[in-house]
Amino acid sequence: MNLKTLILLLFAGSLFGQEFNVDISSDTILAGNVLNVTFVASNIAGQFEGPNMQGLNVVNGPNTSTSMSMINGDVTQSSTYSYGILCEEIGEITILPGYLDTGDETLETEPTSILVLPNPEGIIEQRPGNSGFFEFNFPRAEKKPNTPVTPKKKKRKLKKI
Repeated sequence: MNLKTLILLLFAGSLFGQEFNVDISSDTILAGNVLNVTFVASNIAGQFEGPNMQGLNVVNGPNTSTSMSMINGDVTQSSTYSYGILCEEIGEITILPGYLDTGDETLETEPTSILVLPNPEGIIEQRPGNSGFFEFNFPRAEKKPNTPVTPKKKKRKLKKI
């Protein structure tokens, strides 16, 4: 196989399965929790323009990541753009479309509605660990009741005779 054939195969493999969509961590969330919104461009290169987030409490983002794999000559690549939104107000919120300008055309996602429910107990939901990153959840140290601190005894110095 020569170099031209390999380049043609790589290019042809990247044309199949092109997608640009939005993924949310949940369509219903309790107030006071963080909603993860991720825009995914699969097998498409372009300039991403995030949605208008005015009026939403964006706590992180846009976070970007890219990946590429080649398995048995099949090349896939993806770019993700993610946001964390703290949902404090009860009711329905709408995530507006994100845009991807490929140079030839501009792709856009569908607007997405999320229902924010009351949370009188203040429950904080654990986010699913499907981000692909390692997450370390260390147990919290328990507080001991106030106990008097006793000073350490000094060690005696030994002298050689």
